Amino acid sequence: MVSRSARCFFFFSLLLTLLIVLVGCATGSQANSRTPTVTAPAKTGTAGPGSTPLATATPATACDGQFSDVLLPANAMQVGKTTTKGATTDCSYRVALDLQTTANFFKNQMGAATWTLIKEEPQGPGSVGQEYFKAQSFVTIILTQHGSDTQTTDIHITVEVSQ
Repeated sequence: MVSRSARCFFFFSLLLTLLIVLVGCATGSQANSRTPTVTAPAKTGTAGPGSTPLATATPATACDGQFSDVLLPANAMQVGKTTTKGATTDCSYRVALDLQTTANFFKNQMGAATWTLIKEEPQGPGSVGQEYFKAQSFVTIILTQHGSDTQTTDIHITVEVSQ
């Protein structure tokens, strides 16, 4: 039986290798383009009885698609699993954008989705927090520069839905 620490080490190594491969792929011609966009829609098939399937767009949204009005920047990679405890859901991402560009992306997209920005404030050096409100829900987005890499931002999203 493999110990828990060995499994964690294996998972971390696998995740790090995947990140290195993806960063290597991004250093081509796209590396100079740092303009955030909404992630390209995934295609899902729909069809009626006896008909040909049609492609429909499904936008990339936060926490495994649980929150359709919390859009993610293009190429945001989920880090870890989405977790839900009671009325609170958490998920984390990493994106190859600088901190300010990522913060502006969320302010624009959340505003367009009719979320109200309650506050935005620094959470320390290289980190900013944003809080939003809409109907019976609150979203907290913590953006942190990834280590010493000023062109990569870690995103942590917490959604609390009141009933």
